[in-house]
Order: sequence, then structure tokens, then C-alpha cells
Amino acid sequence: MKRPAPSKAADDDEPFMPPNYEGKTRAERLAMEQGYFHEMMQLQKTKGKPFHAEAGLAPAATAPTFPSVTADALLGGEISLPAAAHGKITLVALSFKQFGFVQLPSYIEPFQAEAAALQAKGCGSASKGKGGASSKPAQAQVVQLSAMEGGFIANLLKGSVTAGLLKATPASLHATSAVFVGDVDPLCNGLEVDNRLLGHAFLLDADAKVRWRACGAATPDEVKGLKGALAALFLAPLTE
Repeated sequence: MKRPAPSKAADDDEPFMPPNYEGKTRAERLAMEQGYFHEMMQLQKTKGKPFHAEAGLAPAATAPTFPSVTADALLGGEISLPAAAHGKITLVALSFKQFGFVQLPSYIEPFQAEAAALQAKGCGSASKGKGGASSKPAQAQVVQLSAMEGGFIANLLKGSVTAGLLKATPASLHATSAVFVGDVDPLCNGLEVDNRLLGHAFLLDADAKVRWRACGAATPDEVKGLKGALAALFLAPLTE
């Protein structure tokens, strides 16, 4: 999908935790330090907004499919994307750091409220089955994904991280929230995430294609854009 335009420069002095160097070679640590410095400088220059979300949906024909990732669900078992998103309109709320995690409700809450309002109005989508078009109500869900760079210490801490997320996550999201520990580069590369300090929101259609994206705390315009994009997907055909 088309990458949104970058934000204008501004100052920002938010503190951040340093990267996890455990198990890394000297060359890998140097690369991480350079990446972390870039992320810090990017936030300082853009006031926490490397780009602003587009107002509408990206075309389905050119939108990328959400990259493959399997994470440990907070309530046990696993959540695999993009499989868990097929057939539903899905907001994937992704974070790598606590700073980004606390930004996610600025997208999750308006998404849930708008989805409930649309469903209450009887809005839905016609799904195309083998026998032709048939009526099927649209389903919307939030998948909250917390990703951590893997390593021995990270895996040891996963239990305490999961317990902390259970406390910090509303009960309504427990069943669709998960923790991933491992190599996060394929996920970041597939989603064009170049700043892991921020929270990221991805709106997926019923084919698990990324049709809208945003980062950092949501602005009023981005909330409006998210609601409009969600409404448009509610009226689009769902794939069976």
C-alpha cells in the first residue's frame, strides 16, 4: 500500500528504554544502537508522528497481505496471522515497547465503538458463496499483538510480560491478545515499520489485506479516518 506522507519536524523529549542486547554479537549490537538512535531522532524530529494516516482505504488490488506471524495468546494457545483475520474486519494493534502499547487504545476504543454502532444500525456485507450472493453480517475484531525481540532473557521474561499484559488489557480483548517473542524483523519489514518505539494500527479487510495504517497516538483526523475506513469495509463484500 502507499506509504503515508511524513510529518513535519518538531521537538520531542520523551524518554525510552534502551534496546535489548542480550545474546547479540558486537556487530548486531552496533546495528541495534544505530537503529535505536534513528528511532529516537525520528520521534524528536516528527513529534512522535513519522507519518499521518491516509484519509481513506488503500486499494485492495495493491494492498499487501498482513505478514505471517504466530504468537502466544494471553489466555493460552496461539493466534496466527493472517489466518485469524480472514473473513473478518480486523484492527491489528501492534507494539514493541511500553511507550507504544499505551498508544494503542487511541485506535482500539474508537474502532470498537464504531463497529458496535454500525452493527446496531444493521450495517453489514453480502458475502459471495458458491450459490451466489447471500446476506451475512460483517464481523469486526481487534487483535492486540505485543512483539519482543527474541533471546534467552526475553523468553524467561515472557511469563511476567504476559501477566502484566493481562492486567493492562481490558477483559474484552484477552481472547484476541497475544505475545510474540522472536525475530521481529520479518514482521517489521512486511509492514514497513521503521520505528519500534511507537504503537502501530493496521486495518485489515476480510482477505487480511492492510487497507489503512497509522502510528503513534491517534489524532482526531486519524480517528475520523479510521471510522470512515471501517464503515467502508462494512459495506464491502466479505469473502467466505
